[in-house]
Amino acid sequence: MFNRLEAAAEWSSLTHAHGEADDTPGLLAQMWHDDWADAVDELFASVLAGDAVYPATVAALPFLVDVALDGSAPGRFGALQLLGGYGEALAAGSCPGFLAGEALAGLGDSVLALLPLAADPDPDVRIALYRCAVSWGPWPQVADVLRERLAAEDDPQARLALMRPLARLRLLTAADLENRPDDVVFAVAWSAVTDGPELPGAVDHLVRLWLSRAAGHPVGDDPLGALVRSAGVRAVPVLERLAGVVAAVELAWGWHDVARLSRSAAGPALEAVLGLADGIERVDVESFVGALLPLLPLAGPRAAEPLVGLLRRTRPAADGQAACAVALFAVRDPRWVEPALAATVSGQAPWVEVGGNPLEFAEALGEFGAGPGVWDEPGLATVALAAIAARAEAAGTWTALLVGLPASALPVGSVRTLLGLPDPHPGQPGPDRPADPVAPSRPAMRLLARLARDRRELFDDAARRAISSLPVSAGDTGAWLLVTQALLSGGDPAAFTRAWRISESGPGEDELLRIWAAHPSEELDRVCLDLITRTTWAPYRSRAVQVAAAEILLGAGGTPEELWPALLTLLPVAGAALPGVIRLGHRLVTVRPELRDEWVAALGDFADDVPQALEALQTLGAIAPEPAVRRAVAGLTGPTGLAGTRRAAEAVPVVARVIRNALAEQPHLRPEVTRALAPLIAVDERVLLPGEVSGDTVLTRALRAGVRS
Repeated sequence: MFNRLEAAAEWSSLTHAHGEADDTPGLLAQMWHDDWADAVDELFASVLAGDAVYPATVAALPFLVDVALDGSAPGRFGALQLLGGYGEALAAGSCPGFLAGEALAGLGDSVLALLPLAADPDPDVRIALYRCAVSWGPWPQVADVLRERLAAEDDPQARLALMRPLARLRLLTAADLENRPDDVVFAVAWSAVTDGPELPGAVDHLVRLWLSRAAGHPVGDDPLGALVRSAGVRAVPVLERLAGVVAAVELAWGWHDVARLSRSAAGPALEAVLGLADGIERVDVESFVGALLPLLPLAGPRAAEPLVGLLRRTRPAADGQAACAVALFAVRDPRWVEPALAATVSGQAPWVEVGGNPLEFAEALGEFGAGPGVWDEPGLATVALAAIAARAEAAGTWTALLVGLPASALPVGSVRTLLGLPDPHPGQPGPDRPADPVAPSRPAMRLLARLARDRRELFDDAARRAISSLPVSAGDTGAWLLVTQALLSGGDPAAFTRAWRISESGPGEDELLRIWAAHPSEELDRVCLDLITRTTWAPYRSRAVQVAAAEILLGAGGTPEELWPALLTLLPVAGAALPGVIRLGHRLVTVRPELRDEWVAALGDFADDVPQALEALQTLGAIAPEPAVRRAVAGLTGPTGLAGTRRAAEAVPVVARVIRNALAEQPHLRPEVTRALAPLIAVDERVLLPGEVSGDTVLTRALRAGVRS
């Protein structure tokens, strides 16, 4: 076989993705051996790399067909996979022009040779062939064979595979929904909805047969979810018609899934899910609200009454109470506090399902804005402190929420709760007989330090004695304890020095440095100078703490000459600290205008990849509107654009501001910008943040507003 392959072509004169194709005949010969899978991987990586077609790809076709037709060849299914990939590459136009005629002829010859496999007795072979046929053209021979198989195919999995090429090649007709067995009718209707073409009556038949056929349709345990994921917005008429046919909670998840895929479906999905609330049973409350939660940021206050009605009617268990509390919190209804408190004092820590992901109660609240700038600071503080008092082992996530609140939001008694001290009621330990304090967690100790700085009146005598009695451990917890003790006793500078020395990486280390700055010392100056001048950066320190150090030095009279080299070094690696770096750079060039050109050049070096740098150039008046808007758009839509990545959530609002500023100066650019952004904002698919209803909606609105303003 190898000799025949060697003789069939001048392989060394042919090329694939990695150059000369002299390795291809050996890989093709390997398809007749037990290690064929390795050969398939190698061939995909060479003759079909990047879903493209090369001269060696076309030369390999006859041998792949031979393997596929040989019932004894171990690599038979691998050959069919490769042939399917070849058809997909041609269908996608991934073939150079000089090779197009030969490549298309090769496909035609392969198709004619493979079509007899449609009648192969092995259903797995037929499935593999049908998958290949998805990318074939509607040639008469192909159409005839596939249409014949519609009547003859008796294997459920194979029938499902057959429907896709029939639908994609527009070979299904309305007549296929009549006078056929129910399982065939259901399969045809399913494919018409998921892949097209639109067939009159397809939705009617799908709904009519759903209860009897959906569970047996070979798409897994969640047929409604499978339908929605395949059909996208085309599933909306089916979901509308299934009301009252399937369970309300199942239908709610179907609407949830379609809203994740389609922007236009989000509004109908929200209305439909809210309308299902009256049909939800007590045991399904948590799951139902989990499907609703990702849609709620689009709803506003009108969603509150169905949720309150659901709570009162079903009186759910703790997880359901917590889910409803999060939902009411998401729509800014103050009635969220009552179910939240009920959930926190239950026997076990409640969990909340958000879009299929289980989260701790506090984490779920955080997903819907429980952080800096939260709308209900007093309510969140009340719930978090109640949860900490009820369940010490769950204190960490609740304390993390409290850290995001201003100190003014915490009520009297907060410090005692964080320390595990009971309220001083009669018969219980009071201020002059405190109970033994608990050892606070790192976030709790950080919060206590902040309260010692801003709300010292919250520390009664018992709390002060408890703080002073706690042992100082190594690491951040001990560092924050030293800071708290120092703040409560007058601010001993030596305590801050010791705290810094034992601290480690973690959230808030820049805050620790800033608290220390309120009690300046020579050691603080030395630490800050070391932080900004070192040439190597220890992995346990964050960039934010360098920014804090630079700002402290500048405020204490440090010179731009000291800070400037460090700032330029920090700029390209700042990460999340970039806004602080830019703010500091602007301050320095205000003080030293002669540094402006160097600052502009430094920002320009990475403005194409970092929209914050582009906006900084706009602020400085260092970039004209036309290049600013073009670079901003390219940063989203280019080959390495941020659209569709996790960074889009941070980048898109900045890009929208850059566009708005540019168009305010040169409105004639608006048509060009509108056309350039159309693939992101004028399509139904969620392309900015795939799968995220609220996030993608917010970003789409921001870009549209930037263009319109």
